[in-house]
Amino acid sequence: MMSLSHRLRIVFAGARTGVFIAAFGLFFALPAAFSPENGGEAAAQSTLQQTIESAKGKADEGDESRFIYRPKTFTPHEILLMYVSQNSTYDNLIQALVERQLTIIKPHCATADRIVRQLPEPYYAVAFPPNMRKEGAPEHPISGQWREVLKLKACNRVHTFNFLVSAASHGLPLPLPLLNGESIIDPIYQTMAENKVAEALKLKNPEQCAQGGTMLVQDTRLLGYIQADRSLGKDNDDRGWFEEWDVWNCREHAKARVAMIMTDLGSFDIRVQVL
Repeated sequence: MMSLSHRLRIVFAGARTGVFIAAFGLFFALPAAFSPENGGEAAAQSTLQQTIESAKGKADEGDESRFIYRPKTFTPHEILLMYVSQNSTYDNLIQALVERQLTIIKPHCATADRIVRQLPEPYYAVAFPPNMRKEGAPEHPISGQWREVLKLKACNRVHTFNFLVSAASHGLPLPLPLLNGESIIDPIYQTMAENKVAEALKLKNPEQCAQGGTMLVQDTRLLGYIQADRSLGKDNDDRGWFEEWDVWNCREHAKARVAMIMTDLGSFDIRVQVL
């Protein structure tokens, strides 16, 4: 694929070629009075001046873009896309975190067959240094947050890993692992939901959980959105939704159904059913 800088050089070269051709045609179109031998220097100067004034008039009408090169100014989202795709230091960091997450939830899967990055989703407005407004090597952002979603194929199955990445004032951004899988719970509520699931699992199996252990959410699935008739469907009507979690808790595997029910105050009532 042709790089952005290469394409810009071609456009600029094409603009210069167009100006040369226009000038070349101008010399042939000038009357014979242009020749000094015919004593027409004054007429030639007048004709040239008229041509300049005509060009200025066209520029006033908006045609100057054909003759004047202006550097492209990128939007913050375009810069974020450039950063996650071109900054090798950040890319290596994310790749290492994904492979580490895989060894935690699937220790028998030694390596990943393939890792696919999804487009980043801004969470809070991301800002970059001012010199990132022009072409150049992507630098680290200085503020903002975004969500990274990576799909990884390992042990004949596709796993989804989610991260909330926070920019630092200096140096590399800080990725924070979120719930794995299809969960769409806002990062603000994820810890609360995890605590609710852990409490429900301990109540169901108090003897096993008395031995201790940390709950690990291995995968999540989005079951559907709550519809007006209280059924589950694909349309998000801002009533809430249901998810199913695969967890490792109290030294055994378990499943839990998590309901995120929207309240009148705009928050969520989190309900858990251990399966």
